[in-house]
Amino acid sequence: MLAAGTQHGAGGGPNTGTRWSRSLSQSHLVVQPSDISIRTERFDSADARTLIAALDASLSELYPPEQRFGPNLKAEHLEGGRGRFFVARDRERAIGCGAVRLLDSGTAEAKRMYVEPGYRGKGIGATVLAAIEAAARELGARRLVLETGVYQDAAISLYRRAGFNQIDCWGEYAASPTSVCFEKILLSIGGIEMDQKNLDIYGSKPIPWSRALKELEAPSTKPSGEAGGPTTFWLATTRPDERPHVAGVGALWVDGSFYFTSGAGTRKSRNLAENPSCVISVALSGLDLVVEGTARLVSDEPTLRRLAGLYAAQGWPASVSDGALTADYSAPSAGPAPWNLYVMTPSTAFGVATAEPFGATRWRFEPSSAESPR
Repeated sequence: MLAAGTQHGAGGGPNTGTRWSRSLSQSHLVVQPSDISIRTERFDSADARTLIAALDASLSELYPPEQRFGPNLKAEHLEGGRGRFFVARDRERAIGCGAVRLLDSGTAEAKRMYVEPGYRGKGIGATVLAAIEAAARELGARRLVLETGVYQDAAISLYRRAGFNQIDCWGEYAASPTSVCFEKILLSIGGIEMDQKNLDIYGSKPIPWSRALKELEAPSTKPSGEAGGPTTFWLATTRPDERPHVAGVGALWVDGSFYFTSGAGTRKSRNLAENPSCVISVALSGLDLVVEGTARLVSDEPTLRRLAGLYAAQGWPASVSDGALTADYSAPSAGPAPWNLYVMTPSTAFGVATAEPFGATRWRFEPSSAESPR
């Protein structure tokens, strides 16, 4: 849990071993003493043990032992490239800390954040949190989760300002009556982050992007037409006379973008040649999803071969030929082979849940701009 009285502050960014004078996000400027630095250090160092002991002492005044989960983090959880431990210093004095560990290949967890009482209110905790977020991205995580306590009002406010959204608690936290859990989506492919807005008017919580991502990344396990089989995606484009056009496509979600194929002479390809703006819609399991973006032709050989392999793994035996994809067959509406490969880069997405937990949410994919869990 977060130590009591954690400072308020806006998001910053990490630069291990260097001085901090402001956060990386110009929209949340936080001026800090020039002698404050954030460094990656050993979790079992003397200064780390001192800071952790102070954190645990403060939390012991608020929560019984069975509701304090910070001590479950061990040094071995951060070893082998699976995590990092940060120490905030005023010159050489250790004044705060925080850790990040991988829970799985796509999820990282923030842990053990603390700032000495005399240094609170200076944005140091927010800077440590930003260092944790940047480290999570470098570790390959697509989302950052954390658990804090119901009595940590300052921490909860900080997380919300930093773009975290409350979620159901998981694992060992699920049964704790004092646990509050959050997540932040770290869509950082090509320097992209995500902004989220709750559109629900009936009191439902925002839908986390991870819910859509889980379905988009789920492999097809059964033949087309059966539950678990390939999903139909609908591509909407605009004709030169501004009339709409919709066609089904076999799209794949790869590394934060949609890929799809289309014959050069088809209406959708001709539309995209005039206007690359388009929309892809799909009914996922429990979630209707609409994604707006722009499409472009893919011509580089490595990407073509990679996508051909991904299509083949799902049952369509595609191969690369003369800068496009070909196969013995395709959908009747695809036109004759070869088929051009397109990548659609998302700009905005809308999700409406069709199963519990219900809700409606808008997500915006934006260029990157550049207090504590237990």
